[in-house]
Amino acid sequence: MLKERYLWIGLFIVLCSMVGNELYFQSKKLTEPIFLQHYYETFVYEGNQLQFFYLSDKAEPAEVSYVTVNDVKMNPIEVPFPSFWSKDVYRPDIKEEFTHHTLQSVTLQLPTDSIPVNEGSDDIWTFNNMEVTFTNGKTIEANIGEVRVYGKLQADDALKNTYDSSSNRNFYEWYAVATEPLTIDGISIPFSEQVGTDLYLKLFFEPKITTQVDIDTYSKIPDWYNEKFLSDMLLDDLEGVSLNDELFPIHLSESDYMKLYMYFSPESKLAFDFNITIYGTTDDGEPFEYAVPINSSNRPSLTEEDVNKIIEKQTGGLNQ
Repeated sequence: MLKERYLWIGLFIVLCSMVGNELYFQSKKLTEPIFLQHYYETFVYEGNQLQFFYLSDKAEPAEVSYVTVNDVKMNPIEVPFPSFWSKDVYRPDIKEEFTHHTLQSVTLQLPTDSIPVNEGSDDIWTFNNMEVTFTNGKTIEANIGEVRVYGKLQADDALKNTYDSSSNRNFYEWYAVATEPLTIDGISIPFSEQVGTDLYLKLFFEPKITTQVDIDTYSKIPDWYNEKFLSDMLLDDLEGVSLNDELFPIHLSESDYMKLYMYFSPESKLAFDFNITIYGTTDDGEPFEYAVPINSSNRPSLTEEDVNKIIEKQTGGLNQ
């Protein structure tokens, strides 16, 4: 009789534990996937794609069926998953796993035949929200930051790109020479308020143009740009002056060169990929603009704490 009593007590404890675990699991379940913030600039060309990141439940990863933006339908590019049984197996593109959630991405095909921008035109198509339909039939309205699609990439021939390289997703370098005498009046960065110090830009000119005094005076270094970052990313602390409005105007003679070094924070919670624009006037009085793609292949870098904070900020992010 005593053994039977202990047995029932044990079963009751196990049952309570199971119920508690289930309630805890349900409390961590998202009411809907949460899209992160993206700041993109791109231009129209055949085969263009856009990648978006979102948080989903780990137990039931949400897979995007299609997306609609202002009546423009965009379909995802399927990501192949190697399988012993079949080479044509597909699954949600999971970038990172956390205790109860996953960071996933969907890559959308930009349909050049239906977007309200013609290739080669001066038009711009901007959107901040997407209507996302998942394979389970659920549709949500997702704020994704801001995407700007241009008809063309502006690149006047006052500057000529001579070299560019990206050794990893946290660094990109770009070199150019002046094809004629010109004055650079500034360099503009879109989404600078949103991106903040997640992008660190250094410029290098010949010593006759910028001096060590300029480097010492204008260099403002973000906290994440340190010896550990450079060591982890196998990068060098290349000589240059931090981008600063007070540095301009800068005059270049014909064949003078300039270098841009772009560093991307490994701790960024954003996804961004856009063009920085070098602008100014030639000595003949002609204005020029040159758009330099930053070639950022970064993706958001999240910790468990970051995920929880993002969910807390999202109204209705968790079942309570």
